[in-house]
Amino acid sequence: MSASGDQVWVVFRRRSLLSCCVPFTDGDEVDVKVERRSLLRRRLTSAGHSIRKCWRPFKVWEPRSTKKKTPAERIKQGFKTFKSVYQRNPGFYQNLAAGQHPKFMVIACSDSRVCPTTILNFRPGEAFVVRNIANMVPPPEQAGYPGTSAALEYAVRVLKVENILVIGHSRCGGIDALMTLKENTKRWRFIDNWVKIGIPARAAVLEATRRNPSLQHKCRTCERTSVNGSLVNLLRFSFVKEAVSSAKLQLHGGYYNLAEGSFEYWKFGADGKSGKVLKF
Repeated sequence: MSASGDQVWVVFRRRSLLSCCVPFTDGDEVDVKVERRSLLRRRLTSAGHSIRKCWRPFKVWEPRSTKKKTPAERIKQGFKTFKSVYQRNPGFYQNLAAGQHPKFMVIACSDSRVCPTTILNFRPGEAFVVRNIANMVPPPEQAGYPGTSAALEYAVRVLKVENILVIGHSRCGGIDALMTLKENTKRWRFIDNWVKIGIPARAAVLEATRRNPSLQHKCRTCERTSVNGSLVNLLRFSFVKEAVSSAKLQLHGGYYNLAEGSFEYWKFGADGKSGKVLKF
């Protein structure tokens, strides 16, 4: 157990059990203990620990060491940790080496805090992932941005994924850039042009929030609205529209709240309408 007063991750995995992930030192793996919820909560609070909750993370890393590592050392450490996992599951990784058959394509933001494989606990081979500024999907006529479009075509036509999930998130710098765009003023050479993909979402948000002058409120609203904007643009690709219409592909929206540690999910139909929002 960590020293009194340290913050501890508490991960609820079953109704009556939870995992307590104690911060590690100098790159060692976390010490994971599983106890009955009431006993562990009482033991942690009596020892002066603050409790931090999250749901089913792939890994929880709380480095306590302040020793500075070189980039090469950090890369080596990270790979050694992965290699130990690889060596415990050789058959699994050999099967992956033979080919990939993901069921999901995930389009997410490049933000370092919102790795989709971590948030949704995807294993290697489960999700074909594309990340860019503000999780945007350019419409097919914008040929100047072929990276996301090429990945989309490969996922749908070659890998034949069954689901495409677009994930937005709170406190997104790309959405902030979109909502603070000014005419005839260029702040960045590439970023400004990229976030303009979200102009329709921005316009809808400005119209819907006319009575609320708060920029923060407008940005938080646009973070969700732009996810649907990307889903609308997906349906403008003929091969996506065809796959959705023939029930070979489903579209989904998601929103991860960094501060709350919560996730919102909804389906998105071929008619361009979103379904009921579920919060996890």
